[in-house]
Amino acid sequence: DPDGGMTRAMFVTVLSRAAEKLGGKAVDAAGESFTDVAGDAWYAVAVAWGVKAGLVSGYGDGRFGPNDPITREQLAVFLYRYAKSRNFVVPAYATFKQSDASEIDSWALDAMKWAFSKGIIEEIDGMLNPLDYAKRHMIATALMQFCVNYSM
Repeated sequence: DPDGGMTRAMFVTVLSRAAEKLGGKAVDAAGESFTDVAGDAWYAVAVAWGVKAGLVSGYGDGRFGPNDPITREQLAVFLYRYAKSRNFVVPAYATFKQSDASEIDSWALDAMKWAFSKGIIEEIDGMLNPLDYAKRHMIATALMQFCVNYSM
């Protein structure tokens, strides 16, 4: 379902599994770091790994939003933080010419600049669409571009 969506829980699970394949180790116990992530949820270990790795901080109100669709700017932030956690160079030097660049949340700006400059996040009809939900084909492209950029 390339045009389908992916939740935040699904994406963090994908990242945690990728990290394991690359020699990392997922945390052994799930823990309950967010009010909306039960310790026995299928994604709890991945979310706990994301917290420990510094990739996941939630919404700031104690919630992670595991069932919320991941937005394009959230996708960029998760990958940006993952790259930083692996000590990859992550310069944020893009200059946006797209008219919707002002919609990028301040907490996501460096990540979007980095992701756009690396071809990880691509334009859609000349727009960035940072608040739109990322479709699976976009996520697959972003992951592939991430791997190409960092020789993985």
